[in-house]
Amino acid sequence: MASLVAAPRRHLWYLAAVAALVLPCSAVLRYPDGAFESRYPLHIDECALPGKGLSFQSLACLGRLRQHLLEDADCNRVICDNIDSSTPVEVYANETDWAPFKNLCGHLQELFLAVFDLGVKLVGEVPTHEDINELFVLSKVFKSSQGVSPPDLHQAPVYANTTRAVLRRHAQHVLDILGEVQSESLSAERLLEAAAALARRLQLLIENVSVTLLLNFHLAQLDHNGRVAGRNLVHELYGDVDSIRVVFHEIPGKRWDALTHLLDFLGVSKQPVVMAEVGVEAANTSQRLLERNPLLSYIGVDPYINNDELFHDVIDRLSLFQDSGRFVLYRSTSMNASLHVADGSLDMVFLDARHDFQAVVDDVAAWKPKVRVGGILSGHDFSWMFPTVAMAVYKETFDSPERVVHLAPDGV
Repeated sequence: MASLVAAPRRHLWYLAAVAALVLPCSAVLRYPDGAFESRYPLHIDECALPGKGLSFQSLACLGRLRQHLLEDADCNRVICDNIDSSTPVEVYANETDWAPFKNLCGHLQELFLAVFDLGVKLVGEVPTHEDINELFVLSKVFKSSQGVSPPDLHQAPVYANTTRAVLRRHAQHVLDILGEVQSESLSAERLLEAAAALARRLQLLIENVSVTLLLNFHLAQLDHNGRVAGRNLVHELYGDVDSIRVVFHEIPGKRWDALTHLLDFLGVSKQPVVMAEVGVEAANTSQRLLERNPLLSYIGVDPYINNDELFHDVIDRLSLFQDSGRFVLYRSTSMNASLHVADGSLDMVFLDARHDFQAVVDDVAAWKPKVRVGGILSGHDFSWMFPTVAMAVYKETFDSPERVVHLAPDGV
């Protein structure tokens, strides 16, 4: 994973690769914010008994955990582009992209389940030679499966990363996990931890491929339409996109987890940090960040058009932070609120307001000057559901000397 390093005299782009958080979508991040965190358990240690670790009494809990991890890894839906339905990836990706992804994703899902089930089998038991051999066979089968090391095609897309390069990178991480667990003493706990790591890798694979397909599909479509018209539409609209590098950062969790990562980078545990969120809505992000970071001060912006009930609900829930002076909420449009914030006064901005192309461009123009030198400009919904956001980000990235788009799963 590329490191997150702030240049001393440049603004940085950290855009979230996020599937829309709506129930009907079967992508990784399909859960509404509350339901996502209310699922229990989500971690191996949550099934351990106090002072005893895992035991036979943990089996029911482990069964629920297995189901929760599996829910977040649907290989058939890497694209969520419609509120009412999720469009199969075959619509957007040709067979040369889709087949190796589905092979790798399917084999990885089978590997996760097999390793998890082997770990459950060993709870309260002493591993035998047969158990060790079973793990060896599982590893050998995965290594020899299709999709683990697909070669690039001669005419692979030049935009972003090629799908096959993404597959090879994630497959190597899987092999590293298998190598580590095979080099250690076998136990139920170690196998279940490895299975959970494989599940997280599976989720990251789906997210990463989704973003890669998004970039490649829309730019390739423009390129094709331009050639039909005898024009270079990609360069006319967005410039030299070949010069832009895309980095996918592997920060598991939701957008507030990625934002927490960025706040840690800014030193929020040791010094005051001030950030603004443009598009607060239900305050799912702001509430969690304020609760996690005592030194964080927060400016929220949302017009709450025809939504007095939600506005007052947010005020009530965040009243503690408002009373302490750590939270202020502007019931205003993005443009109007930006006039009340001094240039260079913010450590970080998180844009999640209107998602049409011009609105994103306007928000960047209005809020980028508010970020101090070395601060972070970030945003949300770089996803199939909002391709206009992705295209606006690409266009705006040309103003950055690095010409790098930083992406993370459901985060910033």
